[in-house]
Amino acid sequence: MDSRNGQRAGPFKSVASFHDWYSSINLPAGTLGFYRHLLPDTHSIRFAHADLHTANILVPHTGRPGILAVIDWGQAGWYPDYWDYCKSRYIASPKEEWEVECIPRIFGRTLEEWYGSWSVP
Repeated sequence: MDSRNGQRAGPFKSVASFHDWYSSINLPAGTLGFYRHLLPDTHSIRFAHADLHTANILVPHTGRPGILAVIDWGQAGWYPDYWDYCKSRYIASPKEEWEVECIPRIFGRTLEEWYGSWSVP
Protein backbone atom coordinates (compact mmCIF):
# COMPACT_ATOMS: atom_id res chain seq x y z
CA MET A 1 0.00 0.00 0.00
CA ASP A 2 0.91 3.61 -0.61
CA SER A 3 2.08 5.85 2.21
CA ARG A 4 1.46 9.58 2.37
CA ASN A 5 2.60 11.97 5.05
CA GLY A 6 3.93 9.02 6.99
CA GLN A 7 0.47 7.45 7.23
CA ARG A 8 -0.12 4.15 5.50
CA ALA A 9 -2.86 4.23 2.86
CA GLY A 10 -4.94 1.45 4.34
CA PRO A 11 -6.29 -0.82 5.30
CA PHE A 12 -8.43 1.38 7.52
CA LYS A 13 -10.42 0.27 10.55
CA SER A 14 -13.34 2.60 9.85
CA VAL A 15 -14.82 5.10 7.44
CA ALA A 16 -13.65 7.85 9.82
CA SER A 17 -10.01 6.73 9.64
CA PHE A 18 -10.25 6.58 5.84
CA HIS A 19 -11.68 10.12 5.76
CA ASP A 20 -8.95 11.36 8.12
CA TRP A 21 -6.30 9.91 5.79
CA TYR A 22 -7.99 11.07 2.58
CA SER A 23 -8.48 14.63 3.79
CA SER A 24 -4.83 14.88 4.86
CA ILE A 25 -3.23 13.86 1.54
CA ASN A 26 -0.49 16.34 0.58
CA LEU A 27 -0.68 18.13 3.95
CA PRO A 28 1.83 18.10 6.81
CA ALA A 29 1.54 15.03 9.07
CA GLY A 30 -1.30 15.30 11.57
CA THR A 31 -3.13 18.01 9.60
CA LEU A 32 -6.68 17.43 8.36
CA GLY A 33 -7.97 19.12 5.23
CA PHE A 34 -10.40 22.02 5.48
CA TYR A 35 -13.14 19.83 3.94
CA ARG A 36 -12.83 16.96 6.46
CA HIS A 37 -16.02 18.04 8.23
CA LEU A 38 -17.91 17.51 4.95
CA LEU A 39 -17.11 13.78 4.91
CA PRO A 40 -19.74 12.06 7.06
CA ASP A 41 -18.47 9.00 8.89
CA THR A 42 -21.89 7.30 8.96
CA HIS A 43 -21.56 5.59 5.57
CA SER A 44 -21.19 1.85 5.24
CA ILE A 45 -18.28 0.17 3.50
CA ARG A 46 -18.85 -1.54 0.14
CA PHE A 47 -16.72 -3.12 -2.57
CA ALA A 48 -16.22 -0.50 -5.28
CA HIS A 49 -14.74 -0.47 -8.78
CA ALA A 50 -13.32 3.01 -8.02
CA ASP A 51 -12.73 4.00 -11.66
CA LEU A 52 -16.09 3.83 -13.45
CA HIS A 53 -16.21 5.82 -16.66
CA THR A 54 -17.16 5.22 -20.27
CA ALA A 55 -13.83 3.67 -21.25
CA ASN A 56 -14.21 0.98 -18.56
CA ILE A 57 -17.75 -0.11 -19.45
CA LEU A 58 -18.00 -2.24 -22.58
CA VAL A 59 -21.28 -2.13 -24.51
CA PRO A 60 -22.26 -3.76 -27.82
CA HIS A 61 -21.93 -1.70 -30.98
CA THR A 62 -24.97 -3.36 -32.53
CA GLY A 63 -28.03 -5.19 -31.33
CA ARG A 64 -29.66 -4.87 -27.95
CA PRO A 65 -28.06 -2.25 -25.71
CA GLY A 66 -26.57 -3.41 -22.45
CA ILE A 67 -23.36 -3.83 -20.52
CA LEU A 68 -21.06 -6.60 -21.76
CA ALA A 69 -18.34 -6.11 -19.15
CA VAL A 70 -16.78 -3.71 -16.70
CA ILE A 71 -13.00 -3.69 -17.06
CA ASP A 72 -9.92 -2.20 -15.33
CA TRP A 73 -10.42 -3.21 -11.72
CA GLY A 74 -6.96 -1.93 -10.69
CA GLN A 75 -8.34 0.63 -8.20
CA ALA A 76 -11.09 -1.63 -6.83
CA GLY A 77 -11.36 -2.19 -3.11
CA TRP A 78 -13.41 -1.57 0.00
CA TYR A 79 -14.55 2.07 0.16
CA PRO A 80 -17.37 4.13 1.70
CA ASP A 81 -20.63 3.39 -0.12
CA TYR A 82 -20.60 6.73 -1.95
CA TRP A 83 -17.12 6.25 -3.49
CA ASP A 84 -18.04 4.98 -6.97
CA TYR A 85 -20.70 7.67 -7.35
CA CYS A 86 -18.45 10.56 -6.31
CA LYS A 87 -15.41 9.29 -8.21
CA SER A 88 -17.52 8.85 -11.36
CA ARG A 89 -18.77 12.41 -11.07
CA TYR A 90 -15.27 13.74 -10.34
CA ILE A 91 -13.89 12.46 -13.64
CA ALA A 92 -16.96 13.52 -15.66
CA SER A 93 -16.97 16.65 -17.77
CA PRO A 94 -19.76 19.01 -16.72
CA LYS A 95 -23.04 18.53 -18.59
CA GLU A 96 -21.77 15.62 -20.69
CA GLU A 97 -23.93 12.53 -21.27
CA TRP A 98 -21.94 10.48 -18.74
CA GLU A 99 -22.69 12.97 -15.94
CA VAL A 100 -26.25 13.93 -16.88
CA GLU A 101 -27.72 10.62 -18.04
CA CYS A 102 -25.47 7.66 -17.27
CA ILE A 103 -24.44 8.29 -13.67
CA PRO A 104 -28.02 8.83 -12.40
CA ARG A 105 -29.11 5.63 -14.22
CA ILE A 106 -26.24 3.55 -12.86
CA PHE A 107 -26.56 4.75 -9.27
CA GLY A 108 -30.31 5.38 -9.19
CA ARG A 109 -30.04 8.90 -7.78
CA THR A 110 -29.50 12.42 -8.99
CA LEU A 111 -26.79 14.63 -7.54
CA GLU A 112 -29.32 16.40 -5.31
CA GLU A 113 -30.77 13.13 -4.03
CA TRP A 114 -27.34 11.69 -3.27
CA TYR A 115 -25.86 14.64 -1.39
CA GLY A 116 -29.20 15.60 0.15
CA SER A 117 -29.18 12.27 2.01
CA TRP A 118 -25.96 13.13 3.86
CA SER A 119 -26.26 14.47 7.36
CA VAL A 120 -23.23 16.72 7.58
CA PRO A 121 -22.15 17.74 11.09
